[in-house]
Order: sequence, then structure tokens, then C-alpha cells
Amino acid sequence: MQPMVQTNHATPAAVLRNPYVRNGLIAAAFLAICTLFLNKIFTSDYGIHLSVGRYIFENGRLPHNEFLVYPWLNQPNNFEEMGFQILLYGFFRLFGSNGVSVLVWAFGTLSYLLIYKALRARDVRPYVILLTMLLFAFPFRIRLQPRPEIIAYLFSSYLIYGLSLFYYRDNRKILYTFPPLFLLWANIHPSTLMGLGILGVYGTQSLVAVVKERFDRAAVKKYLYVPLAVLALCVLAVGAGRHGFDSITTPLRIVGSSVVKSNTSELVSIRESSFFLPFKYLLVTTALFAVAALITWKVKIHDVLLAGTGFKLALQVARGMAFMSLFCVPLLAQSVEGVLRKLEELIEEAEARSRQAEVKQSSKMAGSGKKGRRKAAAGKGNIPRVSLSAIPSRSPLLLVLRYGTFGLFVFLTLIGSCYMYFKTIDTVEHGIGITSHKFSFQATEFLKRLDIKGNMFNFFDVGGFLDWQLHPQKLTFIDGRGAGTEQFNEHQVIIAGFNEIENIFEKYKITYVVTKAADSSGMVLPLINYLYANPDWELVFADGLMLVFMKNMPENRAIIDRYKLPKNVLTEHVVKELIHYTYLGVSKPMVYSIVSRIFMDQRNQAKGTEYRKLAEEFATPPAFVRAIDAVLS
Repeated sequence: MQPMVQTNHATPAAVLRNPYVRNGLIAAAFLAICTLFLNKIFTSDYGIHLSVGRYIFENGRLPHNEFLVYPWLNQPNNFEEMGFQILLYGFFRLFGSNGVSVLVWAFGTLSYLLIYKALRARDVRPYVILLTMLLFAFPFRIRLQPRPEIIAYLFSSYLIYGLSLFYYRDNRKILYTFPPLFLLWANIHPSTLMGLGILGVYGTQSLVAVVKERFDRAAVKKYLYVPLAVLALCVLAVGAGRHGFDSITTPLRIVGSSVVKSNTSELVSIRESSFFLPFKYLLVTTALFAVAALITWKVKIHDVLLAGTGFKLALQVARGMAFMSLFCVPLLAQSVEGVLRKLEELIEEAEARSRQAEVKQSSKMAGSGKKGRRKAAAGKGNIPRVSLSAIPSRSPLLLVLRYGTFGLFVFLTLIGSCYMYFKTIDTVEHGIGITSHKFSFQATEFLKRLDIKGNMFNFFDVGGFLDWQLHPQKLTFIDGRGAGTEQFNEHQVIIAGFNEIENIFEKYKITYVVTKAADSSGMVLPLINYLYANPDWELVFADGLMLVFMKNMPENRAIIDRYKLPKNVLTEHVVKELIHYTYLGVSKPMVYSIVSRIFMDQRNQAKGTEYRKLAEEFATPPAFVRAIDAVLS
């Protein structure tokens, strides 16, 4: 008879205690969150950056004068973003637009990784960090496009990481990497003021440390003199950039310009955007746990200041949502961690008191002899840290608070993440490469073949794309750099269909128009109605994404005769374009209602009814979304 072989089966708890398994699960959860950052490219500014980068690669020098937009030709160029443009075009040449999407994803993921590492340096639990990051990932992803500001996100996250290592891990060497970082930053994107602000915010921890050390000379040197010297070097590094100290004030000039803000949708306050209710959810959730942490004396001043800066920035300009996300994660995660730690400390103290009472009781029962005294002595000293599973039921209130706090945090982050998902699902198209719902490569291929006499007028929101696709054969009237210029004001007059249109066309010798039928809010441009009704303008291209009109003049007669389209196809084009816009953040109920009315006006009852039902379906979000909206409204 063979002896029975005893096998040991690892329990799930034992498996999770394995560091390799635990770290693998953390890495998998982190990467799962970061898949949200894979966005298709929809910004027309992508074309501007590629055009400038291409010029530098092909000519081996910086473009000192404007070469893309004909009203600005030969005017001095600025160089605040050319470092990024060189990087972007170099990457594009190697990997194309799909590779650029992955590059943007990598910048977003690295930014989040640095924030994660910063909080781990402060001993915040991984699951607390990951749940917090999940909640803030949705507003962060909206801004992830091939724009130079993604460099600013990465550099800001690196500063937070480096300062966390300095203050919480006693790593002084990392501070010395900051001045070179600012020198590079100043030549890539004019947002170094953000970085200097982060240094100032974390400087409050220096004051706390010095006060705790009672102004000890060594502490003053370590926490005041060294950081101040690094800050001074960082300011000098910014000044050594091509634009000098003026680049520090660039964000203030943009935010302070009412003309630029009012004419750029991304620069309006978040109050005027569809993301205001989700913003309020994030604000309330963060404030709730921050107040709890303040009550338990577990909040950090620099976290409060940094989060306050993030929320204020978003209230000033909607573009600040991404910075808000990065800046608020530390406060929420640290606050939750602080409250949990405080409750666990209280639980341990209660357990210690309970054990001491037991020792005293047993001492009395054992008598007053040596044996009794030895037993009493054996119960004295440090009480070991107890695991949650070993906590007795002598502190039920504390246990309820501890598990209740954690449960509330999990509930608010998970339900909040679902809420963010439903509120932002259509804002940015998920995937890689260029979106197929905004730009028409067919239109640019069509224009490349034509020898059109005269100049172009183009819609602002496709200017960068046209720069990239048509230069040097054709130059644009305006692109994304034009907000606040004279040409932008004239652009607004034209798309609004005002009477001065022909005067502006005559001023710039405009003979063809390349435009969208609707703007990014889904409103049909009055310019389309003007061109439709004016017999001097003929439609020569329409594909559901872009329109091309040409002026009826002898020089272009051959082109018009060959490509002229009946203007009644505009209705079909408008319908297609509006539906495309639903993939780019335009309200589906609004678009489907407009499309339904269009079909009803054409006496197409079947299509009209179909889109009316779709409008009603998407106008009714899930019950929990409606409930949260009602509370926040």
C-alpha cells in the first residue's frame, strides 16, 4: 500500500501575497486604465505642426518667416513650439499617423506612471492610486492629441515625481535634473510657468519641514537653500531659451485676452462646456475626502494648493482639464490614504488598550507574587501592528468607519468613472490614426489636381489640415494660429454670411472656398446658405466631409464646367457631415433632431421618423446618469 501524498494548494490570499503576482496585477490594471489614452487624431493643428516640421527637415533650417498662410506671408515666425514640431515630424516620417497616435498615448501613459510613482514614494496604496487615476483618466484623455502641450503634461508629472522623491525619499540628486528640463521645456512649449508654479507649490513642504526641525541649520540648508537655488537655476534656464523670460508670461497673455478666449472654443471656461457637470462631480468627490483628511490631520498643503490650481485652471479655460486631472490625483489619493491610516492607527490603539486591560485583569487573578508580576510585565511594551483580519470586535465603530470610508471611496470612484464614461464617450474617438469623421483627403487630392486662379478662403477648423496637404501648391487664408488676428475677424464675418463677404473676397482676391458645412458645435454655417443662393458661386466638390465652391469667372470656367455639381446635393452633404460630427463630441440628440427635420421637410417620413426615434433614444441616458445630473445641477 503506497503512502498517501499530501499536496499543498495555495489559497487565493497566498497567491495574491506573492509579489510577482501582485505587481503583475497592478501593472495590468494600470495599462488597462491607460488604454483610454488611445485617441484618434482630430485636431487640425496636427497639420500645422507637421508642415513646420517638414519645412525644417527639408530645408535644414528654421522658418524665420511665415510660409503657410498667404495674408501673413514673410511676417516673422515664432519658435515657441518648433522643438515639438521637429520631434513630431521625425516620428511621423518613420511611423506615420498611426505611430503618432501611439506616441501621444505613450506621453499620456508616462505622465500617469510618474504620478503613480510619486504617490508610491509617499506609501499610498496601489489600489487607492489606481482607482483615483481611473476616475480622472476620462477628463485627461480628452486633451490627448498631437499638440506640444503633451510635453508639458509629461514634464509637469516628472516635477511632481521628482519633488516627491526629494521630500519623502530624501533624494536630493533628482532636483539637479530640473534646470536642464526647463531649458528643454522653454524651447518646446510656452508653458514653463506651470512648472515654476509646481516648484513653488511643493516649496510649502520645505517650510513645514524646517518648522518641524525647529529651524535646524542642516534642515534650513537642505529644505530651503537647495530648493531655492534649484528654483533660481530653473528660472535662468527658461530665460536662456530662444524667447527669454517672455515665454513665462505667454499663458497669461492668452488667458488674459478676451478676444482670443471668446473666439477659441477650447479657451472658454469649463462652465460653458458640456463637461461642467462631470467637473463638479470631481470637485465634490475630491473636496469630500480632502475635508475628511483635514479633520484627521492627514492632508498635505502642497496637494491642496496643486489641486486648487488645477480646478481653477479648468474654470478659466476648458483646455486646463488635463492639467486639472494630473494635479488633483495626488490630493484625492493622499486624502483617502491619510483617512484610512488614521482610522487604522485608532483601531490599533484600541486593540492595545484592550490587551493591556486583559493583562491587568490576568495579573489580578494571578495574585501579587513574582509569577503574577512577571505575567503583568510580559504584557507591557510595544504592541505589534495588527492586520485587519486580526482585529477583534472591541472597536466596532472604528471598524465601521474604516470599511465605510473605503467602501464610499470605491463606490464614488467606480460610479463616477461610469458617469464620466457616459458623459464623454463621444467626445474623442477611441483608436489610432486620423479620424475619418472630420478631414477629407479626397478633397485635398481633388484640389491638388486643379490649377485654380486666385486665392483660397478656408474654414478655420481645417486650416492646419490644408496647410499639411496642399503646401506649397496652395496657401491657406487662416489656420489654428489665427485666433485674435485681423484675418480671424474677417473669417467670422464670412462664415456668418454678413453683407461684407464680397468686399473681403475682393480684398484678398478669393476665388474658391474650402469649408465644412457645419462648425464643431454642429450648427450649419450661414456661409453655406449664402453660397447656395448666390449664382456667382458654383459647387464643385462635396463628399460629406468638406465642400469646395468656385467663383464663376472666365479664368476658372473650364474647371467649373468639368466638376460642377447641382447645389441641391448640399442637403445630403449636410446630413452626412452632421452625423460624422457625432463621433467628435457633438450632441447626438441635437444632430438626430436636425436630421429628422431635414428629412421631414423633404417629405421622407420613414427617414424622418427613424432619426426622431434615435434622438429620443439618446436623449434619455441611464438612470444613474440622470440621477447624478439632477444632484449636480
